[in-house]
Amino acid sequence: MVEVTPFLLKDHSPLYVQLYEHIKNEIKEDVIPLGSKLPSIRALSNHLNISNNTVALAYELLREEDYIESKPRSGMYVKQEIDEISCFTTEEISKENIESSLQEIKEYQYDFHYGTVDSTLFPFKMFNRIANDIYYQNQYELFKYGHQQGEPGFRNELHKYLCSSRGVKCQPEQIIVTSGTQQSLTMLSQLINIWDRSVGFEEPGYNGARIVFENLKAELIPIELTKDGICMEELNKTNPGCLYVTPSHQFPNGYIMSMEKRHSLLQWAYDNDSWVIEDDYDSEFKYHGRPVQSIQGIGCGKNVIYLGTFSKSFLPSIRISYMVLPYKLLQKYRQSFALYEQTVPRIHQWILEEFMKTDDWNKHIKRMRSIYRKKHIAIMTAIKEYLDTNKLKVLGKDSGLHLLIKFNGKTEEELIELAEQVSVKVYPTSQYWKNKQRDTNGTVLLGFGALSEKQIKEGIKLLSKVWL
Repeated sequence: MVEVTPFLLKDHSPLYVQLYEHIKNEIKEDVIPLGSKLPSIRALSNHLNISNNTVALAYELLREEDYIESKPRSGMYVKQEIDEISCFTTEEISKENIESSLQEIKEYQYDFHYGTVDSTLFPFKMFNRIANDIYYQNQYELFKYGHQQGEPGFRNELHKYLCSSRGVKCQPEQIIVTSGTQQSLTMLSQLINIWDRSVGFEEPGYNGARIVFENLKAELIPIELTKDGICMEELNKTNPGCLYVTPSHQFPNGYIMSMEKRHSLLQWAYDNDSWVIEDDYDSEFKYHGRPVQSIQGIGCGKNVIYLGTFSKSFLPSIRISYMVLPYKLLQKYRQSFALYEQTVPRIHQWILEEFMKTDDWNKHIKRMRSIYRKKHIAIMTAIKEYLDTNKLKVLGKDSGLHLLIKFNGKTEEELIELAEQVSVKVYPTSQYWKNKQRDTNGTVLLGFGALSEKQIKEGIKLLSKVWL
């Protein structure tokens, strides 16, 4: 780690600008080498006797100009290559940008972020061996565009996996490989003419999907939830043209839809000639009870579009997702998207295909499920041990990589601000509502996938000091 010791003048330009210019010049003059690690915000603020905000702002300016980059759970680094970039002026930095930047760059001792997974569980040796073999065997194939729907071999393996693990009923030709659930929804919206249909949406629900429909100017109908998912009475009353649901682990509340309600949804779709969009985003991680078959499998795929992803079970950054289309949409897909090329790199599909052919794939899934189950037990145990369960309610405690805590007597904002005081990051849930009413009993989200059992316990223990 390099040492940064500028001589800052109080009666000069703002301190964060002086610090930013000092580090930038040190990088340009190679006093601070490319690729070197910078001091943490806390360490540098203590060293220079200035506030954390001053350091954070200076780092943010450097990051905006591509001089430095943040590496998760590691720190701030000078980039390996620096382009010639024009500098910001202080006038260009609004108060909103500063506050947003500070929130983004601030370091926390324990970050209960949703969506991150435990990188230590990934079989890197296996991945690297398969990747090297695939590249050697198929290097000339890399000069060719792949199949528009995804590599046939990969779709064959995915078909086997979905049939055996989720009870999906389909053929490989019905599978479309995409580079993320949002791309799946964007393509799907065109196939079902989303502009001519209203879209039923869970309230609260996954905002990453909702924004796709909103950007496409679809009429969005929020539908309240019951203890086992979407409210059928409200669904029948509003009767949207299609319905987006997360039945295996409702996001964010974590409800698991009952078999009875799954059948009711299928009957509703059949009676009204409507579509059910089933997003099965983390179905691998169910910790209690028997596995529940996908809605698509129960209905033999007639009125259900099934969506899935490898972001939790494989690698988030590799961006491999998929959708399973009913035959009446498959023909339309082949007509409408005949000139579209596949967006997922062929080599990534080949690597995952070979991985899924081995016993190591099932071992990998079982190992992840076992480790995440232990983490789930750890967070539930810590909540019972350190937090007053008479003052809170835990939602989504049966599956997935996150849960919600609804706290009596404190707002969402208060819970987040109090957590920050002990260097713990928890997350708001208000963003998942379309028509959220202000509630004095705040609800926050805690993701635990990337934390160790020890970190989970220590994080909850710190929260008890400020929440109770």
